Amino acid sequence: MWSRIPERLAERRVFRVCVISSLAAVLGGGLFLYGCWAATDFDPEAGRQFRYNGTLLVVVLGVAVQMYYPWSLRWVRANGCRPDVTPGTSSGDGA
Repeated sequence: MWSRIPERLAERRVFRVCVISSLAAVLGGGLFLYGCWAATDFDPEAGRQFRYNGTLLVVVLGVAVQMYYPWSLRWVRANGCRPDVTPGTSSGDGA
């Protein structure tokens, strides 16, 4: 089932969603690996493997963030999001 969005998302909302999802991925992945290490009763050999997996996770997420993250609100605006309307201004018609 497709969900239709009637209008483009606001730039600050897209930026905020990307920040929250990136932080959630890092936190969730780190907690998962720590939980796996705890399940092995903190075995040193398993800990080294989980540290390697954690480093790999951070590198992959870092590369993905570098490639796809909206680094500024100008980036978001240039990629088709509707501009935010600040209180007390017109709807962006230049008047």
